[in-house]
Amino acid sequence: MFGADAKLRLLRGEDVDVDAVADLARHGVRLVGSGTTGVVCYPTCGDARRIAAEHGGGSRTWPPRTPPGYRPCARCRPA
Repeated sequence: MFGADAKLRLLRGEDVDVDAVADLARHGVRLVGSGTTGVVCYPTCGDARRIAAEHGGGSRTWPPRTPPGYRPCARCRPA
């Protein structure tokens, strides 16, 4: 509604690393998952930002191509 610039300001105001999310998108990654909790989130989710690099992984679709036991985040609800 307010344009791309307003969206970027909003995301940065929420401490989203916009450049990192854009890099994931360039590589086709739309979802990230935690190997420790088994939760899958959108990269912009506050919970996803807490996933340590050594425990995270990316996927292009839901369900992710990962071992059983992963579930969608209750906060961002990836479909």
